[in-house]
Amino acid sequence: MLLGNGGGGTSLLRGLLNAHSKIDCLFEHKAWPHAGKAPLETTTWVDMSKEAESKGFIWGNKVPIEQFISRQWNDDNIVALSDHFKIIWLIRRFSKYWKNGAHNKDIYIKNWDWARSLYWQIREKHPKRIIRVSFEDLLLMPVVELKRICAFLGVKYQPEMLDGTIDTGRGSYNQIGINVEKV
Repeated sequence: MLLGNGGGGTSLLRGLLNAHSKIDCLFEHKAWPHAGKAPLETTTWVDMSKEAESKGFIWGNKVPIEQFISRQWNDDNIVALSDHFKIIWLIRRFSKYWKNGAHNKDIYIKNWDWARSLYWQIREKHPKRIIRVSFEDLLLMPVVELKRICAFLGVKYQPEMLDGTIDTGRGSYNQIGINVEKV
C-alpha cells in the first residue's frame, strides 16, 4: 500500500512503481462493498492482493490518508492495514504539501499531523512492514530511493521505473522525467 498526504507526491511514486514489470499499484481504488464499512474494503484489497500474488505480481493501492476520513476509517482500521500489506509511506515537507492560499491551512496541519501519528503507530506495530520515503529524496535521488523501495518489496530494481512519470494516474501530473524543481 502506498500512503501519504494528498498533494505529497503519491501519484508520482505510484507511476514509478507501476513502471516495474512485477508491481501493480492501483490509483485510489475504492473497493468497499458497502459505504461506511471500512474493514470490508480491507478484505477486498486482501483478496485482490492474493489474486495478483498468484500471478507473480505485487499488488498495491495508492491512497491519500485524507480519503480515509471520507471512508469513516479510524486509526485502528488504518494501522491494521500493516497486518496485511507492506506500507510505503511517502512524506513531504509541510511547506510544499500545503498550497499557500489554496486551502484552509488548519485542515492541512491537522491532516499532516494525523498522518505523522499514523506512520508512528504502524511503525510501532510492524516496524519491518513499513518504509518511509521522502518525496524530496525521491526527486533528488530517484534511483537510490527506488532501489531501496524495491528491496523492501522484494523485487529487483528496473531502470524502466524512471519512465513512470509519463503515466502517474493523474493526467495533469504526467511529464517526461522527474521535475527536481518541485523540491
